[in-house]
Amino acid sequence: MNISAPFIRRPIATALLMVAVLLSGLVSYPLLPVASLPNVNFPTIAVTAQLPGADPQTMASSVATPLEQQFSLIPGLTQLTSASALGITQLTVQFDLTRDVDSAATDVLAAINAASPFLPLGIPYPPTIRKVNPADTPILVVGLTSDSLPLTTVDAFAESILVPKISRSPVSDSWASAASRSLRSAFRSIRKRSPIVASASRTSALCSARQTSICRKAL
Repeated sequence: MNISAPFIRRPIATALLMVAVLLSGLVSYPLLPVASLPNVNFPTIAVTAQLPGADPQTMASSVATPLEQQFSLIPGLTQLTSASALGITQLTVQFDLTRDVDSAATDVLAAINAASPFLPLGIPYPPTIRKVNPADTPILVVGLTSDSLPLTTVDAFAESILVPKISRSPVSDSWASAASRSLRSAFRSIRKRSPIVASASRTSALCSARQTSICRKAL
């Protein structure tokens, strides 16, 4: 059976059919759900490790490096970044879209267990993990500086005053902390679309009473 025979015998009907298909395509094209920036959520895991009192160089060499070596062996890994500060290391592990975020978290936990023998003995507790959305950006950054107090004291104020208040706030979704010896500052970033104005003003009064200053910047 020749499929082309009916169209050859009826050229006018064939032409009309092609015109109908063309018009249908032109009408349907603007209705296609195409986004220039599609909302794609890559499976991403954030790993946080703390070693109180360790400088950024020690955190990078003794804590971040063993974890990075184990994370690099996980299949489907597309991006691995780390940031080390005073007493804390933050690693971000991102996988391709074919990986399920729950199975990826399981692999990350297994990698942390494999890296445990190579971590410093003084680490208070194992590294923690949480699922994150790479599209989320901080909307509030709080920085603490002091001209008279050492960085360790300023960081202690942040840990004992800022962090408890931010974590108890009903509008805070997640927070990240870091302290840098070169910048002599500590910051807190809140990943949520609702600003915490009242909570930030209360912490400003508490820290100002202890000879520290708080600067707030809305992003």
